[in-house]
Amino acid sequence: MTLACRLRVRAGWLPKCTAPPFWKKPYLGGRMAHEAKHTGRLDDSRININQDYEVRYWTEKLGVSADQLRSAVAKAGPMVKHVREHLQLKD
Repeated sequence: MTLACRLRVRAGWLPKCTAPPFWKKPYLGGRMAHEAKHTGRLDDSRININQDYEVRYWTEKLGVSADQLRSAVAKAGPMVKHVREHLQLKD
C-alpha cells in the first residue's frame, strides 16, 4: 500500500487501496534490443549472423561475402576482433 493510500484510509476517505506497489506493476511490453525492427546503434563489437541487416553491414565493412563471414564467425566466434584476425584483416 502506498503512502498516499495509507493516508486516505487513515483519514477515512477510502476503505482500503488495492493498487499494487509501483514495483509490482506488470510488464506492458516495449521494444527489446534483439527485435528485428531495432533502430538503435549497432553493436560494434559483435557480429550476429542471424540478422540480415547485420550480415549486410559486416560484409560491406569487412569486404567479404556473406558465406565467408558466416564461416569466419562459425570458426572464430562472434567478436569482430577475432573475425578480423581469422580473416587476416587490418583494423
